[in-house]
Amino acid sequence: MIRFNAPINLLLVGIGLAATIAGFLFVPMNIDLPVHWGLDGQIDAMLPRNWALLRMPATIAGVWAIFWAINRFGNAERRQASTYVMNVALTAVTGLMVLFQILIVLVGLGVAVDVVKAIVIGIALMEIVLGNAMPKSQPNWVAGIRIPTTLNDPANWQATHRLTGVLMILAGVGLFVAALIWPTTLQLLLALIAAWLVPLTIGSLYSLVLAGRARRA
Repeated sequence: MIRFNAPINLLLVGIGLAATIAGFLFVPMNIDLPVHWGLDGQIDAMLPRNWALLRMPATIAGVWAIFWAINRFGNAERRQASTYVMNVALTAVTGLMVLFQILIVLVGLGVAVDVVKAIVIGIALMEIVLGNAMPKSQPNWVAGIRIPTTLNDPANWQATHRLTGVLMILAGVGLFVAALIWPTTLQLLLALIAAWLVPLTIGSLYSLVLAGRARRA
């Protein structure tokens, strides 16, 4: 069962709420705030202060609603199998969004902050956390590498997710280091895409190889 009221989740929501209130109190009302950055790291979308400050809390509420729906209406057996990863994912995604809200408020207050670099660092940490959770998952239709070879063979699922978890941790560490030392350019954002795509692709191919070996045995 997804633990929405876990202390870490409540803490993150509290921090996000505090940042939002601070934004309404201290960010000038008549300014626009950035809400999106392009692949070149440059701002490409702005919103009036009020809408910009409400955007992330609304997104968090939407994400929590999706997790609640999965928890409430999903198949009981599948829900149980995905519970651990779903709990970790809920916390990780919420934390990333709260970070984004804090950064938006800081920008509104005139603080010099590289939002794209900070978000990439946050995503790198999220990948490390999720990579650590992957080997602890069980076959399910909600979270993980959900292809026939993993879903139909628990041993294949476990082996695939052990490898994928390790690769995600390594990729997350590499992305974290890259974000610290590289400037915010297209190169860094391509590294972000590769950090997720490569582990998942290798994990999927590994599952297919294991399934082929099992058929020939």
